[in-house]
Amino acid sequence: MKRFIFLNMIFSYLFFLNLLSFHIDGVHTSNYAVQQKQMLIDSVDKFFEPGVMLPFSNEFVATNPYNLMQAAQDTLNFVRQNAKKSNCLIVPPHLSHILTVKNIENTLEFIISTIKQDMPSGKFRILNPDFLNENFNFIKWNADRQSALNNGINLPYGGMIRLTNYAIFSVPGSYKKTNQCCCPLYQILDNHICKKYSKQQILSGILNHPSNKGKARPIVWLSRPDFEDSLMQGTVIVRMPDGKERVFMANQSNGIDYDKTNKDPWQQKRYWYFKEDRNSKWSVEQFKKRLNNRQNVVFAADIFNIGLGKIIALKHINPFTQKREIRLGVVADTGGAFVKNLYQLDFFAGIFKNRQDFTNHIKHLPMRTEAYILYR
Repeated sequence: MKRFIFLNMIFSYLFFLNLLSFHIDGVHTSNYAVQQKQMLIDSVDKFFEPGVMLPFSNEFVATNPYNLMQAAQDTLNFVRQNAKKSNCLIVPPHLSHILTVKNIENTLEFIISTIKQDMPSGKFRILNPDFLNENFNFIKWNADRQSALNNGINLPYGGMIRLTNYAIFSVPGSYKKTNQCCCPLYQILDNHICKKYSKQQILSGILNHPSNKGKARPIVWLSRPDFEDSLMQGTVIVRMPDGKERVFMANQSNGIDYDKTNKDPWQQKRYWYFKEDRNSKWSVEQFKKRLNNRQNVVFAADIFNIGLGKIIALKHINPFTQKREIRLGVVADTGGAFVKNLYQLDFFAGIFKNRQDFTNHIKHLPMRTEAYILYR
């Protein structure tokens, strides 16, 4: 699955991708300090290079300042509310000699105030590479190339990281099984069976066996491709036959780890039980609007080794225009694919009706990029 955090509990719909899904809007942080001890990478310092001077020149900063301001505000709210109990999620131990929680707060505050000051004129300094050079300190993040190779990913020498993308899909569904919508998202009713079955067993109908009566129930039926996307992305908007839209989010996994060596998602054995949030104060339309206002400014990453709330600048060649670009965003999500993963970022692209629209949207994004942590 993927990742999700946007802070501040703003839309309780959002969930968190992959096996350690974590989304700021609905995060439970009480056990993360314990988990972090198991998730830290040995000799992690070698992947972070502080004191980099003036890394930018005349690149085009391809970032929506309004979206960046909102994501920064959401993240700042989360940091302020959770710094004491979740300090290790904000500043991992190996970065504590360079950064403090106050540095993270100052950075987010500066970005928010700068964009607000520039709104009347419409000339945003945050989109000026020289302004970035003059007003931030930089830590260059060099990818853990060996770990990438161990997982079948060949990254170039020089520290470039892998950039992937994630989304929420708006898909057709059914209240009952049909020829087209033949795969169920189940809600768990009895936690004793939560970790008992693989995805393949569930798709074969094991939960319909008399011994499992009353232990789980199908809450929506999807096509197989949309079913797989829902498991991967963690949140899905479903258009029902009666015209209603419903939002479902991953709730509990079957405890089977994501197999990074298996590139076929249909063969993955992990399964997520879902739930529908019927009590959110946001309508589906408000939910979609708020998410789209955060597209292209939120990253999912290894929060145990990078930390939440980091402002990241990507520097690369746009594969579509062939022009040099910078993209700014905030680390606010994570997921099972990011366990001990310092070679990858995942960029939130938005909401899409199909995978082709998603593919068209991300064609201007590179697969490899330089990455810098910005701070004040």
